[in-house]
Amino acid sequence: MKVTITRAQNGWILEEDKPFEYDEGTYLSQEVFEDEEHENKEFTQANSLANLLWAAFQPYFQTKWNAGLTLDVNEKGREEEFTEDYEHHLTEEELENMKISLPDLEEFEVYEDDEEEDPVEAFRKFYPIDDEQMPETD
Repeated sequence: MKVTITRAQNGWILEEDKPFEYDEGTYLSQEVFEDEEHENKEFTQANSLANLLWAAFQPYFQTKWNAGLTLDVNEKGREEEFTEDYEHHLTEEELENMKISLPDLEEFEVYEDDEEEDPVEAFRKFYPIDDEQMPETD
């Protein structure tokens, strides 16, 4: 089986060599997966590609009883989803308390003989995030 996927201006083109039902030969099948109207262009392109992949490789996708591929198309990036989810679980007062404000340096006494503190731990003391870690960004 030969599969060719091509990006067109407004969607994806799937070309497959399919066998004839009663013959040993094959024929070229072409199918177009058009991008839908949506404000997020990347989302529509990814969604139409996901539909193409499902059509071309359906036997390889996970079913109720069989292992296989899974595919998700997300409208938002990971960082945007994390931020919205994180803000959704906090009250207005908690969000206000988390705003970054730089400390007044005059309040701190500096001792020359102190051991140097780990910068990561120093950051966590000033800006704690309760049992959550910001995901890596691209």
